[in-house]
Amino acid sequence: MRSVNIPRQPIGLTFGALFAFCTLMAGPAFGEDPKKENKDPKKSEKSTIDPRAIQARFIDGSVVKLTLNNDSIDVVTSSGKKTLRMADIRKIDFATRVPEDLAKKINAAISRLGSEEFEQREKAGDELTAFGVQAIPALVKASKSGDAEVKFRAASVLARIKNTVPEELMEVHEEDVILTTKGKVTGKIEGTGWKATTPLFGEVQVKLTDIRLLHSQANPETDEEKLVVMPDPGSLTGLQNQIGKLFAFRVTGAISGAVWGSDVYTSDSTLAMAAVHAGAVQVGKTATVKVRIVAPPASFTGSTANGVTTLDYGPYSGAYQIVK
Repeated sequence: MRSVNIPRQPIGLTFGALFAFCTLMAGPAFGEDPKKENKDPKKSEKSTIDPRAIQARFIDGSVVKLTLNNDSIDVVTSSGKKTLRMADIRKIDFATRVPEDLAKKINAAISRLGSEEFEQREKAGDELTAFGVQAIPALVKASKSGDAEVKFRAASVLARIKNTVPEELMEVHEEDVILTTKGKVTGKIEGTGWKATTPLFGEVQVKLTDIRLLHSQANPETDEEKLVVMPDPGSLTGLQNQIGKLFAFRVTGAISGAVWGSDVYTSDSTLAMAAVHAGAVQVGKTATVKVRIVAPPASFTGSTANGVTTLDYGPYSGAYQIVK
């Protein structure tokens, strides 16, 4: 990492399928060329997938493929209720939902983190760890407690949970985020669960408190949606040769470090600081930041934005851009 203190010179056969088969065979009788009926196999495959078929990722990390019984879902948004067809949904990032009875147990365990008895404090920590991701909202709040013991133990439990679940399950959302073929909808999905069917278990009940992510099988993920959220690498120097590739990192905004450029930053610029400058995250807040590795420009121009001042620099071997 370069120092900012050293001056630098700027340098099953369905009826529809049967009908299609018969039509294809009858083609020559009507003067049609059967070869012209060949279709894109990807489109044909997509058309046979039930629009209600999904892949669900649950809060315990398990992934299950199933077919929902309902054709649409209702979402309460800031602009009113909206009904979304399953055929239009690509992905749902669910809000963190905690059942009322479990919330009471979690709060009771958190209150014991500050117990005068060491054994009670230890037991409470173990209980909260076992509750997993559903304890995260309460633990985040407790980690800011004025009680030093509670603050320390809550942070410790959060670290333990983080070591046992995928990074994306650690994020806390107050609202459901639904990506559709027409755009993004943010709000709260109505109801407590859905009925669905699976090949192995038949009809099952899917509780919204248990599900974390949903991906449509009929509307496959884009490359951007397939991104795996990784820890903040500090800078992007180690990735600077992968030009054009998109990455996602879990970043806590900061104003310490060094950044060169505006919009496009040198690959050795501090990501947590560049993300604040770009408006992708606030100082002290944690968010998923998407970054694309780009070909470095002839020079980098500094500027001041969101309380962060970046520096000018000439030619450099690598660069990245924060994608909003």
